[in-house]
Amino acid sequence: MLGLFAFVIGFVGFGRLLPVLSLDGTRLYGFRYFGGGLLFVFAFYFLHIILRIDLSISAWLVMGSAGLGVLWSLVDYLRQSERDIHQWLHPIPLLILTAVGCILVNNGIGYLPYSGDEFTNWIGISRQIFMAGNYADIADNIWLYGYTPGWRLMLLFPWVLTSSISEGNSAALPFVMMVGLAGILYDIVRWKLSALPGITERRMSIFAWGLTLIGLSAQIAGPTWMRNLLIEQPQIYTLSVCAIAISLIPYAKNSGHIFAFYAGLALAGSYMFKAAALSFAPSVGLAILILSFTGSSSWTEISRRLIGFVILVFAPVVVCLLSWKWYTHSFPPAFLSVFQTLSSEYIANALTMDWRDLASRFSSAVWAYITVYKWPLTVFSLLALLGSAVRGRIVPLLLWAGFFVTYMLALYWYHLGALGSYYFDNLNSVERFTRIPLQILHTLGFVIAVIEILGLMAEKRLAGIGTILSGRTIGVLSILAVAGLGAYQAKQIMRSVVDVTTRAYQNVDPGINEAKQAVEAAIRYLQDERLNNPTILIISQGTHPEVLNYARYFAQGLRRKGGKPIDILFDGVSWTPNEPVNTWQHKISANKMRAKILASDMIWPIKTDPWIISVLTPLVGDPACLDKPLDNFFIRKIQGDGSPGYICHSKAN
Repeated sequence: MLGLFAFVIGFVGFGRLLPVLSLDGTRLYGFRYFGGGLLFVFAFYFLHIILRIDLSISAWLVMGSAGLGVLWSLVDYLRQSERDIHQWLHPIPLLILTAVGCILVNNGIGYLPYSGDEFTNWIGISRQIFMAGNYADIADNIWLYGYTPGWRLMLLFPWVLTSSISEGNSAALPFVMMVGLAGILYDIVRWKLSALPGITERRMSIFAWGLTLIGLSAQIAGPTWMRNLLIEQPQIYTLSVCAIAISLIPYAKNSGHIFAFYAGLALAGSYMFKAAALSFAPSVGLAILILSFTGSSSWTEISRRLIGFVILVFAPVVVCLLSWKWYTHSFPPAFLSVFQTLSSEYIANALTMDWRDLASRFSSAVWAYITVYKWPLTVFSLLALLGSAVRGRIVPLLLWAGFFVTYMLALYWYHLGALGSYYFDNLNSVERFTRIPLQILHTLGFVIAVIEILGLMAEKRLAGIGTILSGRTIGVLSILAVAGLGAYQAKQIMRSVVDVTTRAYQNVDPGINEAKQAVEAAIRYLQDERLNNPTILIISQGTHPEVLNYARYFAQGLRRKGGKPIDILFDGVSWTPNEPVNTWQHKISANKMRAKILASDMIWPIKTDPWIISVLTPLVGDPACLDKPLDNFFIRKIQGDGSPGYICHSKAN
């Protein structure tokens, strides 16, 4: 719960520093809220990473500044003679209150990571930073250290406030961002509805809620509350906001520069989460070039608009890019560096690969996923962008199409050498990567469809539509629809809160819970043994070693009763005296396997075979424990005759 409050205060408080956008008198609160969240990220990044201020001091400076922003907003609201009650009917406060209610009903919220990337990269690195107390102390030891640190920093932010690791506090971050995107959609619908003559304010709110809930139910940008803390969703949210802001510039009259500024914030924020956001830059550049010519009557005006747009859109990301390059200049070259892949050595190596075969396999995999992942929504969104282009508004289509081409070419190029031979033969998470441009298409397409359809309805030949929509029957049906869709969203949010806490609705790797239990058992049974570096041997015959990453994650930051850190070592996980069954299994003799076992303080079996049981049997005090080896684990003890052996303990206890 504290994490939800901390992130909301950050988004709202820093949003106070930003201008309120409006279109034809309709205020767009969603942009200000979402932009505040991006300033929140930048502030924490520059204070701790660039200025090297202590992690705790940086976090509290950011939190204090955000709190002052919230207080400022509250005082300003109370001073208004005519208060805008519409703000409290907005999706931002109501969805957040729904989340609070779901967390209370669930008696709190936790978070069990379940993706390998979470353990090794995202929240796993957040945990390392928190335990070190400083990013700089572990920067050159981080796997894929060249990744920008925004997401990792934000995940650990609430931990710093409580001085303890609580993944459940991090779990709210994607939801808080998605709320901003929902608010932007709601504001756009209200803006277009306001052009319909005869429609009331109350009816506008009902229809805006209805269309917003339809978008959320269709999961245009994914579930309202994501069930993982991977990096894809924040990229989708930020780049969608960037695309929407740029697409609205032609409607902005005298405030186009403010929309460009928000687009720049979103692009820079996306870069702070992952440098892949730069693949959006070419299409953004093309879009602002076209917009600079649109409606301009002289070269002077074109130049002025173009320079202004370039500065407002690209200056934030350039500042972030240069600051990060400055910070990482002393690190050894990262194998995923964009510039390294453009070197003559890389290009020469890429040309030796079977690039035609890769192109065929890669394009086939991408197309296969496009045709099955929410294809009706994909078709609808493409038609919306094409229809808008036919009506003379080509920027949204160019934004997405340019991004899709650049992004996919970059992904193919990385597969051609940067990701290594394994991922050349076995494409790396194509479905997960492809969802990014697809969900951006779905979000942008839905927004453009709303703008175009409601715009057509507002034209003179449909001038009576506002009166029709204000009718009693339409009103009753709309209220019922909103109530039904709202109840469905509340149920989905509740389901997500339960799921991130327990993974009750997902098929997750059972090795995650096994690793968590193994670490907990090690602390319970070994912390009094005065072992400086206890070793756990996890046995999982014939499987991949991902369970070791799980175990290392749960072991980070553990301490003895006296406060001294415990450094648990892990070994494993699969051995055989014969030919290995996969690339992860090691060939070893029975004698060497016995020595490996005897060097371990605890044995935790997840999957066994007859051979490993035969090696274990002479070493276990009660051989009957090996009748059901997966129900037990084994602690090293010196026997009465002075020989080493293992005592059996039940996992259930």
